[in-house]
Amino acid sequence: MATGSAAAQNITAEEPDAPQKITVTYKSEADALTPFERGLAEFNGMNYYEVHTGAKRTLTGLTEVVCRNGEMIENELLPIGFSITEVSTMCFYVQSLSDDSVKLLIRTDGGMGMPPRILPLDQKHRHILMETFDGVAGEVETDDSGVGVSVEYPLETIVPLIAYTTGLVVDLKLDGFTGTLLDYCALRDKHVHPSRWYAEFGVDNYIYYIAKFK
Repeated sequence: MATGSAAAQNITAEEPDAPQKITVTYKSEADALTPFERGLAEFNGMNYYEVHTGAKRTLTGLTEVVCRNGEMIENELLPIGFSITEVSTMCFYVQSLSDDSVKLLIRTDGGMGMPPRILPLDQKHRHILMETFDGVAGEVETDDSGVGVSVEYPLETIVPLIAYTTGLVVDLKLDGFTGTLLDYCALRDKHVHPSRWYAEFGVDNYIYYIAKFK
């Protein structure tokens, strides 16, 4: 569920009886954190999301992609030949430091993860952590509110995990006033891979992560 508050995201893989698929399940801050933790995240201006993989998986690839002025800049976060075993949860932490820089942290089960990173990113519009549903995936399962919470991919697929983005940016004019609407859910519900957001929707200055499991 896309929210504007500090959020947490988990990725959950499918059970061993269907080993050829992975079910990516998202949990927002409201589902993953205690009230105290949510307050602490909000106090520190942090977004948090969790991604669960049900069964233990081996993370064999993790790439950070930054879209900046329409240019896609990739950074491999796992060295070639390196993997993290028995991964069932990934946690994403993001903190906006200023209008043009952001701090990011990724953790997996047992505390394994990458050191904090600070990246330049234009944030004149508000960014949040948000689910990414690639159009090649199967049906998105929803909770009682109708919001998508999980999606299936073939196990060897390079999975788009999550994005830190504005959503669709819409200029509004109403009764002589002008403003900007940021429609996060509309972007997510397009089910378009984040690599195409700039070309298809004009969304710019965002970060997304892709991963491969086995």
